[in-house]
Amino acid sequence: MPDPKNPSRIIDPAYPNDPLPSNLSNTLRYSLVPGSGDPMNGVSPLGQGDLGNAALRSPDFLLFAPRAGFAWSPRGSQKTVIRGGVGWTYNFLQLGQTANQFRNSLSRTINMIQTSLDTLTQSSTVQRLDARGFGARDETSQHMPTVYDFSLTVQRELPWKLVLDVGYVGNLQRHQPVTFDLNAVPLGTAFRPEFVDPRSVGYNFAGPISASNPGPALPGSNAMDQNLMRPYRGLAAINYQPNVGNNRYDSLQIALDKRFGAGLTLSASYAWSRFLTQQESNGLYYLNWKDYTGDKQNQDRRHVAAINYTYEFPKFAGMFGWNNAFGRQLLNDWRLSHLMSIFSGQDFTPTFSVQQANTTTGIGVNRIFLGTDDLGPRLYPQEGVQANMDFAHQFNAAMFAFPGIYPQADGKGPRNYLVGRGAFSNDLTLSKAFPITESKAIELRASAFNLFNSVRRPVINTAIQYKAKGRSLADGFTVLNTPEANAGRTSGSSTAVYNAYRTGVGHTDLTNTDPMRVIEIGVKFRF
Repeated sequence: MPDPKNPSRIIDPAYPNDPLPSNLSNTLRYSLVPGSGDPMNGVSPLGQGDLGNAALRSPDFLLFAPRAGFAWSPRGSQKTVIRGGVGWTYNFLQLGQTANQFRNSLSRTINMIQTSLDTLTQSSTVQRLDARGFGARDETSQHMPTVYDFSLTVQRELPWKLVLDVGYVGNLQRHQPVTFDLNAVPLGTAFRPEFVDPRSVGYNFAGPISASNPGPALPGSNAMDQNLMRPYRGLAAINYQPNVGNNRYDSLQIALDKRFGAGLTLSASYAWSRFLTQQESNGLYYLNWKDYTGDKQNQDRRHVAAINYTYEFPKFAGMFGWNNAFGRQLLNDWRLSHLMSIFSGQDFTPTFSVQQANTTTGIGVNRIFLGTDDLGPRLYPQEGVQANMDFAHQFNAAMFAFPGIYPQADGKGPRNYLVGRGAFSNDLTLSKAFPITESKAIELRASAFNLFNSVRRPVINTAIQYKAKGRSLADGFTVLNTPEANAGRTSGSSTAVYNAYRTGVGHTDLTNTDPMRVIEIGVKFRF
């Protein structure tokens, strides 16, 4: 710990009047004192004692996973069928999900601090002992991850050999694994006076505390190392993975299929769905983590449509009067395949950082607003905020309110309330088979991916950088990285100004676009 009498030096708290030499202060500050305790106290390798033989959950010998389904034609109709089904399955966790958190910290870890390779052989080499993280088991919450699937659809045969399917498809995912840190720093801990670092004067929203900026310092701006504020001091993260997460998927699915006829096979589908999850962006375990997690899954796509068809061209040899062996080989049996997918944008949540008013240094948002490094606060959208405004302004960065500071607020702002731009794919393939024998052929194929060279920009810069106007939260903030602000700070060529413009918050990221048009021509031999 820093010596309260002389913060540039360090002490073992058990011997406060015996500070260590000053040349060891930077090396050993906030490290474990050798011999002060056993870091393995309470830690046992798997398979010893009552902990079981493996990190993998041991299911029952027999797991019950039934299926049920029905098909019914009302009044014996030959063109209408109602189908339904239900069943459930079990998910088995990957070995890495469960074993790594238990095995990686069992051996002692030492950071060797040296000035040259020669010091490795010297007995005076300083050994820094850092806190280690471990895994934790709780056998009371280890139900098998289970997925319940169910569906109800109506299928109807239409004219022109079309078949229409309309139905509900969904599932419930229960007892899914969620990882928490049992040794996370509780909210407000960095604000407590016993964790003030005597070496630091701290800062406020204007900058470091000084004669020209007398303060007061923001609570948490001069806090000690995170490991000193943990509930179980001497240990780092304690990863705990109970099976307590629940997910839900609901969808309306429509499919239209045309059976082969007149050279055309067609399949079109549309899904209107939502995916709610408790396995993403988890809050602190003790702090009603479900409220912080939110509902919508990051990859939720509300609308997805796909159309694909295969069209066999007419026998051109006969149509053009070339109905001979050469004409049939050249002009007949050409086939066009087209696949197009359209899907709505991805949900996202704007994040934020804050730059001090009088410097270019950022503040520690998590510590200043919540008093912990282990949880981040969220912005609050104001009425009227919307996405997809234009190319450089996917959302208005001024339409958000700052979160409050703990304990007036706990960081649980809304999540995934904006929807990015949709995207699509458009791929065509033209092919021709030249038969050699009944079982042998040569196929000539030309494929065009993204045929019309349409740029898709699925990634959006969602990070808002604010510039403080004064010392306190009440003084307000301005948005620092709007496209206009970036362009205003840029001089030189029009390209430089454009690049600054497009790197503003809310722009569609040109560095994360799909490739341009790709055309492939190939020959396939079939034997």
